[in-house]
Amino acid sequence: MRITTRMVSAAAVGSATLLALGACSTATDPAPIVPGSTTKVEQTMSPSPSAEAPFNVRTAEESDWAVYSDGYVSSDVLQGAGEQLIFDTYPDLWAQGVRALSNKMMAGYNLMDPAVPGALVQYIDGERFEGTVSMPLGFRGQTTSPNELPSDAVANRISAVTTGEWPAGNAGQGGYTIQILENSGIERRAGSDITQANDTQLIVYQFDKGDRMKQMGEIMRFADWQTA
Repeated sequence: MRITTRMVSAAAVGSATLLALGACSTATDPAPIVPGSTTKVEQTMSPSPSAEAPFNVRTAEESDWAVYSDGYVSSDVLQGAGEQLIFDTYPDLWAQGVRALSNKMMAGYNLMDPAVPGALVQYIDGERFEGTVSMPLGFRGQTTSPNELPSDAVANRISAVTTGEWPAGNAGQGGYTIQILENSGIERRAGSDITQANDTQLIVYQFDKGDRMKQMGEIMRFADWQTA
C-alpha cells in the first residue's frame, strides 16, 4: 500500500490561522512518508491590511475634509477623519463649531496659551463662516455673537493701551485688528491752506503671537474713515 499526502490550506473567517488538512488514498506498494523539501504548502490568505495613516492637517486638502463635500450638514456627529482629529485633539475648537483646520498656527485665546491651528470652516448658530489657509477665521471667545466684539477682549485691550502692559487674559489674540489712520486733509504751503483729498489708511493686522501683531496684505487707502 502506498500512502500519499495532500496539504490543503484554509483560511478561517476573521483569523489569519491556516488549517492544514490531510487526506490519504491506497495503492499496492507501501512506502514510508518522507518529509523534506518537496513538501510545499501555499498560503492562500492575503496579508492583513495596514492601519490607516493618521490624518495630517499640514498636508490635508479640501477633499480630505467632510465639510467641503456636497450636501454637508453640520452636526455634533463626527464626519470623517478630519473631524475626528479636531474632536480628539482640539475639543475647545470642536465645541466652538470648527469643522476644518488650516495648517497655519494661530495664537491661543489668552496671552500665554499655546498656539492652535487656525479655523478654516466654523459654524456659529447654524451659520457657516469660511477663512483661508493664509488667513484663518479669527473668532475667539464669544463665538455665539460673531457680529459683536468680545467684551473681555475690548476691556483687556483698553487696559493694555492705558497701562502699557498686556493682560494675562485675551486682548484679541488669535484674531485680527483693523486700524484706520485718518489724515487731516489740509496741507499748508507758503502760508496758504490748500485742501487735498483725504488719505485715510486702513491696515489689517493679525494678532499673531503673544502681544505681537503682523500686517496682512497691503495698506488700503480711502477718501474718509466712513468709507474705510
